[in-house]
Amino acid sequence: MKNWLKKLVAMVMGVILVFLAVAMPVYAEGEGGTTGGSTGEVGGCAGGVKTTLFGGCYTGGITGVLAIALDILTYGLAAAGVIGIVISGIQYMTASGDPAQMTKAKRRLIEVIIGLVAYGLVYVFLKFLIPNF
Repeated sequence: MKNWLKKLVAMVMGVILVFLAVAMPVYAEGEGGTTGGSTGEVGGCAGGVKTTLFGGCYTGGITGVLAIALDILTYGLAAAGVIGIVISGIQYMTASGDPAQMTKAKRRLIEVIIGLVAYGLVYVFLKFLIPNF
């Protein structure tokens, strides 16, 4: 596969992963100008559930705790992915033409991208499997 094609595929996969990670459901406006139309809503969340710092609606119990943990893990993994990409870029720039260092930097970048794509697939699978998660 040509080098420019690999870069294009990686870029498209990255954009898709970002859109999947930040996708939020959109609801039509209910009666009275509030989303959902329920009278016990708090910040667009039905049934008086709390809206957390991350913008999600969480219920009590184990599902709420798991949803919060999944959000924290998602943001942490995104930050770690950005740090990994920056480190591999710095490692590649400072290789000074050394093939071993350049190979090491490329390998790190590929591993970071594979990890982000794998987590994105798991995240999408969990959101599909448990719709209110």
